[in-house]
Amino acid sequence: MHLTLSSDSIWKASFTEDSGHVLYKFDSPLMTGTHEYITLYKHKTGGGGSGDEMEVVGKLVYHRLSAEKSRVVSNDDLSENNEPGAEIGEILRESGSAGITYGSFPSHAFRASDGKEYEWVFGYRECLLYPKSLSPGPPTATSSQSDKGGAIIRFNHQMFNLLSPSRPTSIDITDGHEGVVDLALLTLAYLEKVRRHDKGKVKRAQGLAAAMLAL
Repeated sequence: MHLTLSSDSIWKASFTEDSGHVLYKFDSPLMTGTHEYITLYKHKTGGGGSGDEMEVVGKLVYHRLSAEKSRVVSNDDLSENNEPGAEIGEILRESGSAGITYGSFPSHAFRASDGKEYEWVFGYRECLLYPKSLSPGPPTATSSQSDKGGAIIRFNHQMFNLLSPSRPTSIDITDGHEGVVDLALLTLAYLEKVRRHDKGKVKRAQGLAAAMLAL
């Protein structure tokens, strides 16, 4: 399944099928103090709802000062009225080092409701989710396209081209893994926010160093 995203910032995006139907969307209207409340919606199937009706399938409570204090409220938590959810460290663990490619970030793994562990691997302009047992690890100088064959979700960042059509942000989901998608998107939203924040800190430090050298 191929979905086009309305924003390269996944935590703000709507996910649209080729038919124009919105399947998922993130909404983050609430920001109180140190917390940003990000809600994941999915198109409601069955139940007699209207054709465009969405239902909440999870939430990310992102701590803007200490990301490790963020919390994830899963669909199971919602059904059990466990609104606080779980701390991000109870769900995600750093499972590998960053690769050598630009934009890479340490791999992170989580355990889904099916009992299996899955790993997000970051590379140049993309992020891939593998069953942990099949993950090739972070990209290296000798990585090939075949290394990506076992990925069940592929998040493609927007790419601008001068001489050919630009590529919009998109996500590809392999059939048969629908039960993993909700938690996968919530964890990816968290990791992308942390990655962007860390990248911003590096750029600010480089700018400060260049300014000091220019004095």
